[in-house]
Amino acid sequence: MLTLKNLSRGASALLFVTFMAACGGETTSQQETSDTASTEAEDTEVSLGATQTILERVQYDDDLGALYDAVQAAQLEAALEAAGPLTIFAPSDAAFEELPATTLQPLLEDTTRRKELQVLLSNHIVEGYYPADSLTNGMELTTLAGNTITISKVVNTISVADEPVETPDVQATNGVVHVVAGLIVPGNE
Repeated sequence: MLTLKNLSRGASALLFVTFMAACGGETTSQQETSDTASTEAEDTEVSLGATQTILERVQYDDDLGALYDAVQAAQLEAALEAAGPLTIFAPSDAAFEELPATTLQPLLEDTTRRKELQVLLSNHIVEGYYPADSLTNGMELTTLAGNTITISKVVNTISVADEPVETPDVQATNGVVHVVAGLIVPGNE
């Protein structure tokens, strides 16, 4: 679990390695320090180099505007800002455009259908940090909605519930975003 203490420890180790490199420290010493930092701060790897939460990544990505609108309509902002780590398989705008307006608009506009929209979107989110290199063929992940989605991986091509991953490994402070080409509907695999 990502904690402030682990984040601080990992950030301190990273600053030390950077300082040693700038001062011309020994390569062996740098490698040992880097290995120690990686070992001690394994959970903090999620946030190193990332400056935005998953929600902010979705909000400011030009290809994820429809997802952001859906997250707001479903009132799931807090879920995407949670400490995590989380992995989200984020449907692109093109994925939402494939839905008939008569299907999507009522979900976005009718507050009595908010639960349906929450379930739909929760099927794209899993607890844990799953960068592309950790996903394996046949791997099953449980979504926040409680459904199982299956990963397909052939060489470097990844699909989730038969939806291709277009952009993998968009890092966030609380997890990772993989942009997918379609909406994930468990059971349709």
